[in-house]
This record gives sequence, structure tokens and C-alpha cells, in this order.
Amino acid sequence: LRRKNDMKKRILPLLFAVIIVLFCASCKGGDTGSDGSVSFRNEVGVKITTLCISPARLDSWGDNLLNRGIRANRSFHLDVDRLLDGPGQDYDIEAVDKNGRTYEVYDVYIDADYTVVLSSDGSYAAAAVTDADGLTTVYDGISFQP
Repeated sequence: LRRKNDMKKRILPLLFAVIIVLFCASCKGGDTGSDGSVSFRNEVGVKITTLCISPARLDSWGDNLLNRGIRANRSFHLDVDRLLDGPGQDYDIEAVDKNGRTYEVYDVYIDADYTVVLSSDGSYAAAAVTDADGLTTVYDGISFQP
């Protein structure tokens, strides 16, 4: 009788642990409530410290969406729920690098699961936007030192 009791003491905690692990695993893959994200890649050569994305219909830039910036050749992922008009709209993009140089690209169509690569040759800026199917559209912009 003693041995049977010891076995129950070992099996019950193990069974409980398995149930918790299975429950947590099922929750992990659940709906997060997000409609996806858009990735912004910095190819301007230096750290971007400010990134503003404003609906093309507005005349103001809005808030900086970055907390720590985007280092050169790195990406920042933005939940599309943070876009003012949501995904599937035209936006204007303003980025400012650590040296104060500003990059502006207008009327960029942004949707969920898109990748936006910001680049510049000094005088001009560009946003190469790749959609979820791999199709890339390049939007020309300007770059200037205020």
C-alpha cells in the first residue's frame, strides 16, 4: 500500500505539469489581436533616430515611432495597428539620422507583412517596398541636412 501511494505522489505532479505545458503551448499560438507588422530596414548608412509615418492625407508628421533608433543595416518591426489609418493605406515617411540628416518619402503604400527599405545616396532618398508576395515598388524621395 505504501508503494502505491508514493506512485500517486509522483504521477499527479507530473500529470499537472504536462497539462500546464499543453495549455501554455496552445495559448502561445493564439490570436494576438494584431493585423500583422511592417518591417523598416535602415540602409542609409548611419543610425536612424527618428521615424515618423503619417497618413499621406495629413500635413503633419506625428510622433516618433522609435524608442532606441534603428542601427545601420538593421530592421525595426512595427505593428500595423500603430499606423494611424491602419494597413493598406498611403503614408508619408520621415526618418532622421543621428547626424540630423532628414529623409522624406511620400505616398508610400504600406500594408501588413510589407518590408520597407530606406536608403539614400546623399541628395535623394528612396523607399523600396516589398509586399507579402515578393513584389517590390521603389518610391523616390528627398534627403537634406537642415
